[in-house]
Amino acid sequence: MSKQKQPTASQKALVTLSAVVALNMSDIPQAAAQSVFSVQPLVFGSLIACGVANPVTVTPTGTISSPNCARGGGPFNNGIFNVVGTIPPVPIQISLSSTFVNLGGPGTMKVSNFNLVTNAGGTATTITTFNATIPFGATLNVGGTQAAGVYSGTITFNANYM
Repeated sequence: MSKQKQPTASQKALVTLSAVVALNMSDIPQAAAQSVFSVQPLVFGSLIACGVANPVTVTPTGTISSPNCARGGGPFNNGIFNVVGTIPPVPIQISLSSTFVNLGGPGTMKVSNFNLVTNAGGTATTITTFNATIPFGATLNVGGTQAAGVYSGTITFNANYM
């Protein structure tokens, strides 16, 4: 029968240190997948240029306003996208890649003043849920002699774990 060698004090310390590091690492959030997808596009509806520049605003809560005469009718709606994170939830910051977007069509129109979640929410928000629906709105700047036609564009939302 052979005699087993006892670990030295430094070997015991190394094993103990390794166990402590492993325990501390368990609290570090692991990289995980998330998904961001559009549920509903932001739509300003049918508008009629009226000789003066006119902002048309669709809010995150789904209302529309136009201080002058550009509102012509047609369906409109706020935009909505969904963010799915991790379980357990960790904070995710949602932000825009830009503060405006130019729509293309027979001419151009600028969309600006984006708001996320609330009518005065601004261009960034932080969520801490597994699954969040994010409504958004913006202002379309219609020119006084805006060319008639269909206009479209895209804006990118970023979702980053904090």
